Amino acid sequence: MDKGKKGAIVAGAALALGATILVLTRVRAAPPEGKANLYGKVTNSLTGNPIPGVKVTLEEGTPIYTDSSGNYAILNITADSFPFGAWIYFRKAGYEPRDATTTINEGNNELNVQMVPAAPPTTYTCPYCGDEFSTEEALLQHIEDEHGEPPTGDYKCSYCGETFSTFDELVAHIMSTHPGERIPIDIIWS
Repeated sequence: MDKGKKGAIVAGAALALGATILVLTRVRAAPPEGKANLYGKVTNSLTGNPIPGVKVTLEEGTPIYTDSSGNYAILNITADSFPFGAWIYFRKAGYEPRDATTTINEGNNELNVQMVPAAPPTTYTCPYCGDEFSTEEALLQHIEDEHGEPPTGDYKCSYCGETFSTFDELVAHIMSTHPGERIPIDIIWS
């Protein structure tokens, strides 16, 4: 290989390395003197996947949101604003709230957080009277015992029009396909 090609390869590699360093220094550039940056990544504790759209709030400050890669950055914080540590709050529907305390020193500070997915509901509510039950089976039995099951026939879902051969099937459909919707007392038969 001649000197010209070797020089071009070396120059190209140096340029690529320089661009990489430039990108990294822009992402985590040191803040001005007396200031601090707080940054990190929010991930799902079960899967390790990043969580976009998490509301991140430092103490009583203006909230920011994680990007599509789960990253957040709060820039140019006055370094001595939190001499005993700062509270940072992470919130997203479908996840348990996560609160953390961290020391914020002058310069860059990293805080990565894992959020736990929220558990499914632990109670089932009767759409007729509001009583709560620990199992779906107990709820269905309650509806049959206390509210009476309508006569047999075809039962039509008033939310989507799908029909079922038993009232129990209709109730199970509404609870699984239309969660949070009430089971209409005036059942529509097709």
